[in-house]
Amino acid sequence: MTDYTAYWGATCVRGIVALVAGGVIAFCSAINATLLLMPVGTVISFVVLSAYIVADSAIALASSFMLPHQHSGRVALRFQGLIGTMIGIGCFIASQSEAKWFLYLAALQAFCVAVTEYLSARDTVDDHRSKWCYASSVIAAVSCLVLLIFRYATGHLLSWLLYSYLWSFGLNLFVLSCHMLFDELRPSRSHAGS
Repeated sequence: MTDYTAYWGATCVRGIVALVAGGVIAFCSAINATLLLMPVGTVISFVVLSAYIVADSAIALASSFMLPHQHSGRVALRFQGLIGTMIGIGCFIASQSEAKWFLYLAALQAFCVAVTEYLSARDTVDDHRSKWCYASSVIAAVSCLVLLIFRYATGHLLSWLLYSYLWSFGLNLFVLSCHMLFDELRPSRSHAGS
């Protein structure tokens, strides 16, 4: 069995970053509820999501070096890291000018994440015998579609869409990676006792 401990550790960090970014955007949702501060809450939501995309892409790029060489997800994670960084920068620029492009870029990022997570899961599922490896891919794909459907959303609905995606994706990454880390460490404990 291949050792994925470092990879699942990085995935756990990705989940925590998503949960924190979702928490900040949820706070901005409360700001969006007031008419006077709605533009401020929207801008903060955009900037936080842009920063999240860049941070997640950097972690994805770093985690690509933690997978075995024959792993197809390795190349996908590198592309996600590079493309995601460009999308994150594009989201930051779009948040300063026209908000309509922002959700298209966020949906593109969710699509890239869905493809990458699928390719990564395709190989890790063999070692871990768990179909839950595909859950983050499904969450990102559904989020991509929802962001495209509600591309004209503003204010509270926009914040709700963003933090729902980040919380569901982040929670899945966190729980899945903790489970897989436990699974990685469990055999080593049983061998140590024998």
